[in-house]
Amino acid sequence: MSLYLSEHERSALKSINSNTLRELVDEAVWSTRSRALRELRLASCGVYVAERLRRFERDLDNYAKAKSAQKRIDTRARVSSAGSELLRAVREMQDRMVAEDRELERFRIDDLIPPPHRLRERIEVRVGFQWRDIASDSWRFSSITFAHNVQLHPDYEKPVPKRKPSAAKQDEERQDELYRRWEDLRSRALGTVREFFQKGGDGTAILERFEAQSGMRSRFLDNFSCDFWLDPAATSGAAG
Repeated sequence: MSLYLSEHERSALKSINSNTLRELVDEAVWSTRSRALRELRLASCGVYVAERLRRFERDLDNYAKAKSAQKRIDTRARVSSAGSELLRAVREMQDRMVAEDRELERFRIDDLIPPPHRLRERIEVRVGFQWRDIASDSWRFSSITFAHNVQLHPDYEKPVPKRKPSAAKQDEERQDELYRRWEDLRSRALGTVREFFQKGGDGTAILERFEAQSGMRSRFLDNFSCDFWLDPAATSGAAG
């Protein structure tokens, strides 16, 4: 998970004029060719835009191949809808870029967190961050470590294997599951630190460590498991 757009994605998004894009989408539908759209680097604007581009090109191809009058009406409606979704996706990503620019003036979160070489049931994710009150201030740096005790239990929904897996296979499956849990903790940890700052939180109030608990009705993390500011007992160890 990456919190921020890459420089490659930003460059592509900045180069796109919304009016030009709309004209080229309309032209593509009229001519049943999308060649001119490829010059806009839409595929470089992130997965969200790239997926909408593929759908538009697929529906455009179906429209070009349609023979009967009814088929052309149906496929035209679909490609027009796909074109509108493509325009909306680009607009949303450009809005996201603007919002990120404003956000990065006040706080930045290090989302490049590599996983440990080997995982145990006790997993941890350290999130580094920097913040300042106004753009002219110097950056202040700190971090918070989220820890969690993973509860591994057999998955009774899986069919019982005819032969017992080898010790190596069992260990591989265990590491795979622990990695999925670590990735989940990482994603939630990054999201909750970002949310804290987005709500106007002060970096000095962020704890040095926080114990992420499973949901009340589950052995998995939920949407509140990493919300360190909701824990009334978490009043010590804040960043200086």
